[in-house]
Amino acid sequence: IFGHGQVGGVVAGAAGQPAAGGSTRRDDGVLTAQEVAAAIEQVPSLRDRLKVIALESCYGGSMEVAWRLRRSAPLLLARRGRAPAGEFVTPTVLGTCDTDESAVVERFAREWLSAAEASGEPACGVILNRIPEVCRALRPLVEELTRRIDVLAPDITVAASRTGRLGPHRELVDLMGFCKEMRQSSEAKVRQLAREAVRALDAALLEGPAGAVIGPAVALPYSRDTLSGDAICRSEAFGAASGWSKLAAEYCNRIETLLNRISERPRRAEQAI
Repeated sequence: IFGHGQVGGVVAGAAGQPAAGGSTRRDDGVLTAQEVAAAIEQVPSLRDRLKVIALESCYGGSMEVAWRLRRSAPLLLARRGRAPAGEFVTPTVLGTCDTDESAVVERFAREWLSAAEASGEPACGVILNRIPEVCRALRPLVEELTRRIDVLAPDITVAASRTGRLGPHRELVDLMGFCKEMRQSSEAKVRQLAREAVRALDAALLEGPAGAVIGPAVALPYSRDTLSGDAICRSEAFGAASGWSKLAAEYCNRIETLLNRISERPRRAEQAI
């Protein structure tokens, strides 16, 4: 699927550009992951033959997109960040693949991830039927972080910072990287739950060039303005199934509370003077 994607599950047709590779577009011209899944579901013969969904668009490599497409194909290839303008990986890679069906999918995926890496924006390869297990393994960690947000907000901030932020407003983090960093939490229970989440993610992700494992993106913004503005941050399918939407909201609230307290201190000092 080629086109302009955006944070929130739009896989093509954003920025006023028509979507290519799909015919289930709304009047606004955008194509969402949910619409792709619905279109594939309506054509059983296509669903049974489809091996890979490759998204040549920005921000397609997210947990929300993977969750929406979990029953649509065995494999998803997509970038978590911006796709380089005019650089399409799929046509080039298709020309290098042989016709041996038993090996073509594996080779296509390997070459696609390598080409994406070479273009400057790494991509993730997701084994889609393992996404529900990732969600099941992730939920206990997410619930613990949400329940103890007052104590664990610093750990979350450090993990997100070390992982590196993505997205137009730096509102996204690599889920695999985040869970790996949470294994260093100050809380023993969180460390254990993070290890279980990493194991599930490791089983659901393909190795990229040089053995690197690139995880799909999830939203963890600092600002409630971003939280309300981006569909991926609201109670979408993955966010509701995993509890991540609630965690993102509670984290924003906690950061806002702490910032308000910090800003109140100078005012109190001035009043005292």
